[in-house]
Amino acid sequence: MIRQIKKFIILILLIFTLSACGTQTAQNPEIIPQVQIQAVNYGVNGLSKQIIGTVKPINEVTIKSELSGRLNKINFAIGDQVTKDGNLAELGDSQGMDALFIQYLDSLKTYENTQDIDQNSDNLYNSNINATSDTLNNTYSVLNSTRSSIAMQTSLLEKQVQDSKIAFAKAVNDLDTARVTNKLELTQTENLQTQAKLNLDFAEQNLGDTKLKLEKADRDLEENTANTITTIYSTMTKTETEMDKIIGYSDSTSNDAYELAFGVSNSNLKNNVFLNYKTFNTDMKDFKVIYKDYQNGKYLQEEMLVYLGQYLSEQKNYLDKFYLLATDYTTAIGSTSQITVDALVNNIYSLVAGLATQKSTLNQIKQATEDLKLNHDSVLLATKNQYDQAKIVYENTNATLDMVKQKHQNQIATLEYALDIAKSNLEKAQTQLDKAKIDTDLQIKNISNNIDTLHNTIKTQQANKSLQSSQLEGQLDKANTQIELLKNQLDRRFVKSPINGIILQKFVETGNLVNPGEPLFSVGDLSQVKVIINVDQIFLSQLKIGAKADIYCEKCVKKNYQGQIINISDALDQVTKKGLVEVKISETGGELKSNMIVDIDFVGQSSAKIFIPLKNVKITDGQYSVFVYDHAIAREQPIEVGEISGDSVGVLSGLDLGDFLIISNTQDLKSGDKVEREKVKVKN
Repeated sequence: MIRQIKKFIILILLIFTLSACGTQTAQNPEIIPQVQIQAVNYGVNGLSKQIIGTVKPINEVTIKSELSGRLNKINFAIGDQVTKDGNLAELGDSQGMDALFIQYLDSLKTYENTQDIDQNSDNLYNSNINATSDTLNNTYSVLNSTRSSIAMQTSLLEKQVQDSKIAFAKAVNDLDTARVTNKLELTQTENLQTQAKLNLDFAEQNLGDTKLKLEKADRDLEENTANTITTIYSTMTKTETEMDKIIGYSDSTSNDAYELAFGVSNSNLKNNVFLNYKTFNTDMKDFKVIYKDYQNGKYLQEEMLVYLGQYLSEQKNYLDKFYLLATDYTTAIGSTSQITVDALVNNIYSLVAGLATQKSTLNQIKQATEDLKLNHDSVLLATKNQYDQAKIVYENTNATLDMVKQKHQNQIATLEYALDIAKSNLEKAQTQLDKAKIDTDLQIKNISNNIDTLHNTIKTQQANKSLQSSQLEGQLDKANTQIELLKNQLDRRFVKSPINGIILQKFVETGNLVNPGEPLFSVGDLSQVKVIINVDQIFLSQLKIGAKADIYCEKCVKKNYQGQIINISDALDQVTKKGLVEVKISETGGELKSNMIVDIDFVGQSSAKIFIPLKNVKITDGQYSVFVYDHAIAREQPIEVGEISGDSVGVLSGLDLGDFLIISNTQDLKSGDKVEREKVKVKN
């Protein structure tokens, strides 16, 4: 496959060379070249591209120096197997390593001394705690003996208390018996009192009902009075409205009309109308003020009734005069407004008659009020006498009950005195018992306090031990941290492998001086390897991550391997115009080594349907074309090429089924030249 690619490159160069050569002069006789043609046909070819690649481990690490110094020792050779954290090399004295080592030994000594102090302190504290524990056990023995003595003394005192309780119980029983007997007698007396109370309650209820009925009658009369007052107020306000209307008409009537009707100036009749209206209007304003004060509670209904009786008499006289004057006035205003004024005058007449009715109603209300007062007093007096008699009977039963209670009280007082004596004897016995318990409790408490003190002493000793131990442990931890720090610094002189793998490269030798960051060795894990290849741009676009590849190793026992593309470079080399591709090999069998050269075949499926011989493609300024046979004329046809498969190239556009491709003697042809078809067998 590699040889074919080289032949293809040589062929392209040859085509360029032949294209640049001059043609024969026009002086020679015309020679029509003979060409072979091939009919274009569809077909599907496999895409195959073989490329050389280099084997590399997927996990490869370059190990660099962390310190400056001289390499005293290298423990491996290239190709040796190493393990993770294995020592690869050792640096000599660097950055005071000898001094660090001395400091490391001193830290170890300090750690050991601190451990000894910790052990001695622990022994001392244990000794003190044991001594305190012995004292505590002795105190517990004293406590037990004291409790036995107290138990005997307490038993005697409890016997005295028990005897006193029996005597006290008898006194309580006598008192309870007397209370039961007295309760029966008291119940009989209370029943008599209850019956008297029922009679009294009935009389009181009857008195209350009578008061309620009288109060309702008062409320009904009060409500009727209030409605009548409101009606009078409404009538007066309506009268005021009608009079205002007549005054309005009167004010607009001309003087001539009055003179024509009465032969006098309008100041006589008209002024009389206004004068009566003015008097009415003034009284009406006063009435409104008084009515508003009545609504706000300033006047009682009785006061309002007296005022309205006088007010209605006065207003009726005013309204009678106004009615007569208004009647004369209708004659003066003529026929134009007479109908309206007549209606107003008639309204006033109706209102005047209504006021007479309201005045009569007021008189009836006054009479009803006086009758109610007389009836109220007589009914209330009879009911009150009945209540007073029931109350006397009830008070007599109360007196009897008080006498029974006093007798019982004297009897109970005697029994309670006897109970008090029994209770006093019991309390004395109980006091002696309680005092004995207090004394013994105090004695027990003192011993218990001593026990608590000893417990606290042990806790304090244990806490001090724990504190001392914690402090020493802190010192041990600090010393251990210092030791680990120094150990880590000392360990840095040993160069270690970060992974399991094979030594791939060695950049230094024993005795070399190295600086921090300087590369020392390269280690790779060959259990997983990849092949790194550079691919032409014309082929790079056809590759996809995850695509399969065949790897061939000529020098391996196992020749063929399977691989898969894991990475395709996004940028091309500026000079070679090639891109980097990485192929992971699935199973290596342990044969593939770093930097081995292998062949890779990428196998896929072509997108082109027409394939033609690669040698018949002409390239001019990066454009691709072929010559086609068209009725003995060679015509140059531009094409778009696709994948290369062996000695063939796919044609994406420019050729169609049935075209005749010129496949020989194309180096000197130009588009439009005459050609003669050579008799050959067409190849499909």
